[in-house]
Amino acid sequence: MYSAELSPEEVFAHYESWLRKRRPEILPGEQLVALYLLNDGKGNVIHTEIRSGSDLYIPERYRILCQPLLEPPWREYHSSINYWASAALNVAAFVPLGWFVYAYLSTSSTRKTAFLAAVFFGTATSLTIEILQAYLPTRHSGTTDIVTNTLGTLLGVLLWRKVTPRVASKVKE
Repeated sequence: MYSAELSPEEVFAHYESWLRKRRPEILPGEQLVALYLLNDGKGNVIHTEIRSGSDLYIPERYRILCQPLLEPPWREYHSSINYWASAALNVAAFVPLGWFVYAYLSTSSTRKTAFLAAVFFGTATSLTIEILQAYLPTRHSGTTDIVTNTLGTLLGVLLWRKVTPRVASKVKE
């Protein structure tokens, strides 16, 4: 760690010395603050190689402070291809759930009851997943996922309702 930005040449020189000696050569004039070689191999303290630097302490449990629970859509929206790909994946992932839950429930319930129960089940499943994700440090909890997962469940139900009459009529023929 340096108190000033390194030039590309200095970075490359450090890289080359690291490959040769397994540690960077510190040149005069470089304002080194700390040097962590990460070669201790045990414990939860990473020692710096210079006297004026601070050691790093790694906690036993990693936790993100104030991680949002069910972040609103206007806060989690990003106009990027990754955002829309994630939304499409969430829709597609819940289509089979809507398909199979509606298919199962429609054998013993009215179509309206099966429809409402299947969509409710998809929404409840998504809500449960999002609440649990708020307690995982590498995951994100947001309401956009609930909306897209519910949409996927609804799409699965509608696909079943659209396809099944055709399948039933072909079987009778």
